[in-house]
Amino acid sequence: MERNSSNTKVIKTCPGYNTVSLMEMIQYLYDNYGVNTPEELEENDKRMREAYDPTKTIENLFEEIGEGVEYAEAGITTNNDKQILLRTYLLVRNTGMYNYACREWSIEDISEQNF
Repeated sequence: MERNSSNTKVIKTCPGYNTVSLMEMIQYLYDNYGVNTPEELEENDKRMREAYDPTKTIENLFEEIGEGVEYAEAGITTNNDKQILLRTYLLVRNTGMYNYACREWSIEDISEQNF
């Protein structure tokens, strides 16, 4: 295997990338795709607060919230479990379709085990 001027191995199996080292490729991907801007994190937060469509399955809501949480964590923004569960609870309650079930829960009852 050949080495480039910085003495790193050169990938020979990807046509068009014969002169690009793995480290250069990783750096390029990080520089162009690896950093979430504050604006992107704010948009993610807005998506996580969009009204839940009760015609979709609850699993769909959980998946959307989970993806939003992962995106935020990749951007070095964190929400604690209580915040995430409270946000999800409010999205469900605001549909107006689950009023009875939502009334039975109190804020103190909102936990992963009870939700």
